[in-house]
This record gives sequence, structure tokens and C-alpha cells, in this order.
Amino acid sequence: MQKRILKVLLAFMLIMSMTLSNFLLIGISTVNAVEEIVQEKNTNNKNVEFMAYFKDEQGNKVSTYSSKTTDTDLKLYLSVSVKQEGYFNGAITLKNSNFKFKTDLKNDKISDITENSVSLNQINAGDSVELEIKAETIKETSYEVSLVKKESILELTGTYRDSKQKDISVKGTRKLTLTMASPYSKENNGIFLNQTILTNKVLNYDGEHRVVQLQVETGLKDNMYPVKNAILELQAPKIGESYPEKMYIQTPEELATNGAKISDNDEEKIKYSYDNKTGKVQVTTQNPEKDGKVVWNQTGKDRYVITYVFASAEKVENQKISANAEISLYDQEKTKMSYNSEITITSEDVDSVINVSVKNQEDEMYKGKLYAGIDREFTEKMQLQVNLENIAEKINMQEDFSSMGLSNVYTKNIVVNKSNLLDILGQEGTLKILDKNTKSSFAELNANTQPDNEQNIIISLPDKTAEIAIETTKPVKTGTLEISTTKIIGANSKEKVKETSEINYLVHSSYDIGDVENKMADATAKIALKESYTNATINVSKNEFSTMRTNENVEIRVTLNSNSEEDELYKNPHILVNLPEEFETIDVTSIKLLNEEELKIKSAKLINKTIDIQLEGVQTEYKGKAIEGATILMNMNLATNKKQKNADRQISVTYANENVVNYKNGKTTGSVAQDIKIVSYAGVITTNSIKEYGIETINNEGNQEAKLALGVESKTATITSEIINNNETSISNVKILGTLPTKGALAENTVETIVEGLQITGIDNSKIKVYYSENANATADTTNSSNAWQEKITNNKNVKKYLITATELSVSENMNISYKMTIPEKLEYNETLAENYVVYYTDTTGIEQNIQVNKMTLTTGKGPTVETSLKATVGGKETDTVKEGEKIQYKLTAKNTGSEKVENLTLVGLVPEGTIYTEEVTPSTEMEGDKRDQQFNEVEDKKEVKYEGITLQPGEEISKIYMVKVKTGTAEQKTITNKIEAQYGEAKKESNTVTTNVAKGQIEVSLVAAEAAETVKPGYQYRYIVKIYCKCKKYL
Repeated sequence: MQKRILKVLLAFMLIMSMTLSNFLLIGISTVNAVEEIVQEKNTNNKNVEFMAYFKDEQGNKVSTYSSKTTDTDLKLYLSVSVKQEGYFNGAITLKNSNFKFKTDLKNDKISDITENSVSLNQINAGDSVELEIKAETIKETSYEVSLVKKESILELTGTYRDSKQKDISVKGTRKLTLTMASPYSKENNGIFLNQTILTNKVLNYDGEHRVVQLQVETGLKDNMYPVKNAILELQAPKIGESYPEKMYIQTPEELATNGAKISDNDEEKIKYSYDNKTGKVQVTTQNPEKDGKVVWNQTGKDRYVITYVFASAEKVENQKISANAEISLYDQEKTKMSYNSEITITSEDVDSVINVSVKNQEDEMYKGKLYAGIDREFTEKMQLQVNLENIAEKINMQEDFSSMGLSNVYTKNIVVNKSNLLDILGQEGTLKILDKNTKSSFAELNANTQPDNEQNIIISLPDKTAEIAIETTKPVKTGTLEISTTKIIGANSKEKVKETSEINYLVHSSYDIGDVENKMADATAKIALKESYTNATINVSKNEFSTMRTNENVEIRVTLNSNSEEDELYKNPHILVNLPEEFETIDVTSIKLLNEEELKIKSAKLINKTIDIQLEGVQTEYKGKAIEGATILMNMNLATNKKQKNADRQISVTYANENVVNYKNGKTTGSVAQDIKIVSYAGVITTNSIKEYGIETINNEGNQEAKLALGVESKTATITSEIINNNETSISNVKILGTLPTKGALAENTVETIVEGLQITGIDNSKIKVYYSENANATADTTNSSNAWQEKITNNKNVKKYLITATELSVSENMNISYKMTIPEKLEYNETLAENYVVYYTDTTGIEQNIQVNKMTLTTGKGPTVETSLKATVGGKETDTVKEGEKIQYKLTAKNTGSEKVENLTLVGLVPEGTIYTEEVTPSTEMEGDKRDQQFNEVEDKKEVKYEGITLQPGEEISKIYMVKVKTGTAEQKTITNKIEAQYGEAKKESNTVTTNVAKGQIEVSLVAAEAAETVKPGYQYRYIVKIYCKCKKYL
């Protein structure tokens, strides 16, 4: 029994073990699936993450989404995070998409947004930014069918700066799929179909016939999706049992479905049929693809005029006629909608055989020119629609300005297309243009009238012609004749313009059949008059201003808008540019007025933080589209305090116009502003500078180098550094490990610089300690004895390192460090001194950080090196004593000890005080007497000996010799000193100094050749004369 229980337990445990194993595996798989979604955050840098997604109704993040074209709240989400350290600046670009960004987003996380890009503000370590971006689907008249469902690419690019101040390029790509869904369905009645009776009348149309005309309008409500095809089916009325003998169909304008007209005779797009046995009319409209695109007219409708001509003239008794429309869409669901309509035809006569309408060229007009007293033109288009040809014998149209609203309105010209004219009126037809009041004729248009290159007949009318009348002969074809007329609105008072809100253009029309005048409904068009405003814009050349340096060459452009009638023209404008108070230094370098002839700068001055500019003059004309208006261009340098924190501010402009009628929002002055950001670098700010040499680096902008002068006197300079805590919290365990610019502190340091102790300000001295070390490899560890840290400098030449420790740096607290160095005199080429420092600290998360500050280097530059020496001999031997009357021979030696060739070397030796330069002379047979015996010339006035134009290759050595004679009496000065100077390039170098003691001399001895001989030959005898001259006053 126990064995059986044991077997059961073992089996149970085995089953549970296997089950749990599978369960655990399933759990692992699930976790992995979640991780795959999280991994979509990654970019090419582990510290920067990027996500792009939509959100479904439950708030889930999804990469595939469906949005109706009518949706106004389409949103996508962009998320960027910086994890542990550093900061990121970048942008997100939208590519290959069927939607675009809305650009009205205001968010402190972005600096700019366009339809396909978002520029991000700086994102610091530990920050995660989720942007909710409003979007809209792309809707174009020529529409790519592939945009119905499209995979879009969102690309993040930018620069990540890590804690070591290293810039790293970052890139990440995400894909989103959006389906543009139709807002229409069978249930929501997106299709419309309207029928209107135009004509129901007996007309003389090839005899007396009953004519019934219908206007049929169909399409999609608001045209919010491209149509693939449409079918219209109509049922004709009948008299008795007879349907119309004939049916005519026309399209007064292009169809919204495909942009075509029946008169195009393109059966691929429109075709129709009529069966007079059944009274059935069918019109099929197609919107075919061409190069992947279809027509998507987002306004308009499909309008048809159907004319039924009966064989008889009897009345059509009250009867209902039906119509059916069917529309198919280009959406993924292949939506198909249908709609039925019925209309009752009564026995009452209706007449719209001829119809006149008026269409504005512009439906609204700004009052800018009207306020300025500038003539304003506008154009109206009379549309004479002929629904049945050969009926009207004459058509009359007369303008009526009585309801115009403004006075001094005149007609400038009439434009009629000749082809259109002859198409409707025929080759024998005419169109007369008359003065409405006097009935005098201005012009008669016919087949003989000459058009311009575009086949338009343009009739210019006399000045100040008011209302006109137009008469035509019988139309011979159905269709629409368009007559454009351009009007001029002359001067009206500002008060009259202000109180007038619209222009009403009215046309009375009639047509004649025989002696009967048939009046038509009046045609009218209204143009809304919109207020203009005194407008100005501001553009600042940069949006972010650094606190760490002067922001140079900042351009501020203030444009006084005057390129459209939305703007009022200016008179004596006054402009105030208000800069934020954070700018401590404002250096305005120039102010110019561009794109303007009528205004001039009267005065411009800086008052505190405001630039006050007064212009004078009156504008009398608009600039046109190419130029926005008079532009005041200001160039300036702006600087803040380096301790300034990040701040969002505005540069604002207040402006006034003596010709103003309206400022925006009913204000008494105009104002405009541009948002800017004052940006202080996040984290620890470091500076390093040597002011005397004009070099400085802030936050590791790069190593800096300056030139040391050659061969000059010694110089003292001050090295200044500053460490500022610009974090939002304190930092602790701060250590500044600095390398001094002394010889050997860095491998390149060759100058024997002398440094003084550190001077530290800006921080409580009780929080810091200062150490020095002669160990060039010393670390920041004060407990390591090999670092040899001590609290005082023992040797100002040998000290190599300094260390400052601070318990903490509070928020915005700064530490200013400075020390002096003395640079020795007479430096040569290839001499260098450099210094830098490292900041170590612990941030609030407990992570140790460090910043390596860029190096500051002073160097004499690369060049040759020459070593010089000087020796003095008397009688061929080196000695430290010479007697009066004896000659000293100086030997100058120069050697190129460098790796570069020396050119144009000059050696300069002195003729010491108490000596006279002596030149050796070779005797000749032509010399007589004492001259023949004299082998040395003495040059009294020569004070130095110069050898110029010497070239030395690396390792080459050269020597030069000259002699001086010690003058009698020199012994009284006791010594003679001499040294030589080598000059090459910018360098000057002195040799050793040779000092010779002088003793009194009694006898002067010289050896003179008795006869000239250029060479001495073996076996020959030569005679020399020894001359002994006694300088004493007694016999020896």
C-alpha cells in the first residue's frame, strides 16, 4: 500500500514538475514578447531612447491605426528619453507619409514644428518627453491612391553630449501605418441627390413642343473621400402614355467626381444613354487612375441639366418622377452608397430656358487700399446659361450699382472669350456693350472682332464709365457664355469704408421671344469687406541664447507689413524693441532700413533694454508679394550673466502708425513678440582662460592655443578658472585636479615657468582644502603617499599639480580659481607650456562624474635651434689675461642643433670697450716703406662685427674669427667682456660671455712677412721681420 502511495506521489510530482516547467517557459515567452516591444525604444546610443506610436481607444500604444478623413483629432505620440547622463538636442522628421503635422502646437519641449518635422528643445539626463502631436491626413486634388493606406517613417536625428563633453551623433527610425478610412457608409447617407424643375413650358423648338428641364445635383456631402465611379439613373416624365421624344444632357461646369464635362466627349470619364420607349436615362461617371493618381475635388458637386422634348404640346399632369444615384469610393472597404429621390412635376409653367448668374472672382476683400485712398479693382463674371438653344431671340443684361454700398464705382473693361462667344451665339451672332443710361454703344463683338493671343476679346471703356448693359443675339447652342467685367472702386471716406461690410453687385436680365419680353430672376453677388490692420512681424536670427558667451551677430528684423490689403500703410511709424532684462550687455552694432523708399530713419537709440526707432514718411503703395514690407534690420551682440539659469522669455516689439484705422484686438498700439530661450548649460559649468593671451574655453569648446613671443623680456600672466554648479541640486565630494604650466608637468611643457599659489574665491573657505605636488602623475587621492600632496608650494619651478577638495557645491554656487605664472625671458623656438584641470564630483544619484577641461597652451611655435659659443685667444692660446697693445682673437661658433634648416642666420660680435677692431692685411711688392711692413689695419669707429645670410643644415657648424687690439690705458678698466648674438627668424640668442683681464704692456711685438707670398712651398726660404716696439718711457 505504501509503495502504491509512493508511486502515485512520484507520478503527481512528475506531472506538476512538467506542468510548472511549461508554465515557466510560457511566462518567459511572454516576457520576451514584451521586451521586443520595449526594444523598439532603442537608438544607436544606449542613453537615448525614441518611440513613435498612435493610441487606440483604450489608450494602448499601437503602430497601426485607422482614421477617417473627417477626423479633426488625429494624434500621434513621439517619446524621447535621455537615461543616465548628458543631454540631447535633435529633431524628428516625417517621411513617406499620408499625413502631416499640424503646426499650431505650443509646447515648451519643442522649438519649432513644420508639417514634416519637429525640432526638440534640449532633453537632459533623466528626462523623458512625450509629445502629443496633432496631425491631419493629406488631401490633394490630384491624389495618390497609395495614400489610402501608407507606412510612414519617423526619423530621430541629433547630437547627444555625454558627461565627458563628447558629441555623439544619434539616429533612430520608427514606422507607423495609417489607413485613411472613409467617413461615409450606407447607413450615414453620405450621398446626396437633388432634382429641381427648371423649365416646364411650351416652346417653339422646331415647332410647338412641351419642354421639361430638370437640374440634377448629386455627389458626396463635403467631398471627404475620392470617388471611384458614380451612376445616375433617371425616370423621364410622360404625357399620356408617351415619354419624351428626345433627351439632351449637359454639364454646366466640371463635375466634382472627375473634373470632366460632357462637352469633352471623353466616354472613359462620362457616358450616358436614353431609351424613349422606357423613359430611362443612365449617366455613368468614372474617375480612372492616371499614373497612380485620381481626381479628388474637395468642393463642388456633379450638376446636370436634363432637357426632355415631347412630341406634343399638352400639359404634363401632376406626376412623380424618380432618380437614383450610386457612388463607389476608393477606400479599403470598397464602400458603395446609393440614394433615391422623387420630384413632382405640376402642370404649372416654369421657365429657366435662359438663366443668368453672377460669380465673384474673389468672395472677400480687405479694406487696406480703400482706407489708403488707392483705386481698388474687382472682377465679376456674368454667366449666361443657355439650357435650350434657338429659343431666345435676344438676351438683355443690365448692371445695377444702387446697392453697391460704396460710391465712385466704375467699369474698367469687359473680357469675352471669342471661341466661347461664337460657340454659343454662332458665327452670325453678336454681343453689344452699351452705356446703361445713355444706351450709346461702346463695342459690338462678332466673328470679325480680333482677340488677343489667348483668344480673349478685351474692351477697355472710357474713364469713369459706370453701369453697362449687354445685348446678345439668339443663342444657337446650349452651354454657358462667360462675360467678365472689371470694376474700379475710387476714393471713399474712411468713415464710409469703415461702416460698409459688403459690396452688392446686381444684374437684371430678360430674353425676348418674338415681341414678348421674358424677365429672369435677378442675379446678384456679394463681396465681403474685411477689416485691414496695422501689422508688423518680428524675426530673430536665433531662438536660443547662451549664457556662457556673448551671442554675437544677432539679427532682429522688424517688418512693417505692407505687401497685401490685409495691412494698413504706415505714416511716421514708431517702433520699440524690448529686450529681456536678462541681457546685461547690449551692443547694437548697426540699424538699417531695407526694402523701403518712402520711409526714412529719423532717430534710433538704446534706452536701457529698449531700442527706440522713429521713422518718418508716408507710404502710398503696397510692396507686392515678393517683399513683405519695410524691414528694420538690427545687428547686435547680446550677453547675459554666466550664472543665469534657463529661462523662457520674449523679444517684443511695440509699434505705432499715424495712419492707423485698426490694431489687432482693438488695442491702441500694435505689438508682436518672438519666444526665445536663454540656455544655461546643464550640469557643471567649467571655464579656463589666460586673459593676457586672449584665450578662453567654456564647457570644453575645444583646446585653445596662443603664441609666446621670442626673445623678449619675462612676462607675468594670470590663469583663471571657474566651476559653477548649474544642476538643480547640490553636488558633493568635489575635487579639482589641476596640471600647472611648469616644466615637465606635461610631456610638452619645456618652459621653466614659475607659478604662485592658488587664489580661490566665491566659495566658503571652510569647505575647501588646497594641495600641491611635484609629482606630475599625482592623482586626486590624498591618502596615497606616492602622490606627495602638501599644503604649500616648496619650489615654484618644480611644482607640477594642484588639488582642491570641496565637501559640496550648492545650486548655482561657483568656485573661482586664479594663479599667476612668470614666463622667462628670451624664449626660443620649440618652447611650450600648457595647463588644464579635471573636475570630479558625485551627483544626487550617487554616481561619480568627471569633466576633463580643455587644455590651454602657449607656444613659441616650431622652428630651428642654434647653439652659439665664443672663445678668446691671445697669441694662439686661450688665456684670461691680455696686455695693452696685444691682440685678442675671437672665434664665433654657431651650430644647428635642431631638425630644420636655418636660413638667413646673422651672427653679431662686439668690439669691446677698450679695444679697436683690427683687420689683417696681406703685404704686396707694390707697398713701400712702413706700409709694406704693416700687416694690420685698425678701424677706429667699428663697434660690432656682423656676418649675415648664413645657411646651416641640421647638424652643420660654422665658425667666424675676428681680432681686436687692446688700447693703451685699458688696464685701468681691468677687464674686457664680449659675447655674440645669433639672429634667425624671430629668434635672438646670445652666446656665453667671455671676460679677459687687462694688464699694462711695456713692449709690443709683431711678426711681419718681409715679402708677399700667397702660398708657402717646401724647400723655399722666406724672410720675416720681428718688430719690437717699446712703449715705456725708459730703456729696458
